[in-house]
Amino acid sequence: MMASARQAPAYQRNPNHSQGADKHVSEGDSMHHNQLLKVEQVAGILCMSKSHVWAQAKDAPEFPKPFKLSAKQTRWKLSEVDAYINTMSATRH
Repeated sequence: MMASARQAPAYQRNPNHSQGADKHVSEGDSMHHNQLLKVEQVAGILCMSKSHVWAQAKDAPEFPKPFKLSAKQTRWKLSEVDAYINTMSATRH
């Protein structure tokens, strides 16, 4: 008797971000504001290079600050990236 193959979870593209990041959200995830992003995802959402994300995080006081999950894992909160986008959109001329 063969064991049934494990089904992969269903994913959908985050509707709040039309470009970049390839951030996928599981259909059951209602905690959008607590989602964590890798530097590649932040770069994709903001349409900038990874090195520019790191430079902004270091030098720009209004830019969302990352936090360490471990020695080799750094993440940003999606809610903070969204808030940054909203702030930048509101202040443009």
